[in-house]
Amino acid sequence: MTRKTQAKGTVPTLPEAPFDPEPVPGVVQSKPFGVPLGDVPLEEIRQGLYYLNRKVEVRLRDQHHQVTMRRLWLGLDRVGARLVNGQRVANNADAIRWLLEQIDEG
Repeated sequence: MTRKTQAKGTVPTLPEAPFDPEPVPGVVQSKPFGVPLGDVPLEEIRQGLYYLNRKVEVRLRDQHHQVTMRRLWLGLDRVGARLVNGQRVANNADAIRWLLEQIDEG
């Protein structure tokens, strides 16, 4: 059932992952994906000529996004994921920080 045809109040059915490299109890699946990244003018940033946002505010209005956010956080918590500073991924904001750190490290 797609999100458009799904009945109100039901949890969306998410597709199976193509693989699960290392099963962890309580973690349903892992999903690899590519992330397109744009160029950031590092020299302009160093000179203070380029604005960078420090805060992102997101309202998860769609149940699919709400479920996916919870699945991401629970999965990271269950595998013992840590932020670069050593802190465990303890909430939704940490899950987003962890994703950004993975992109940065990649």
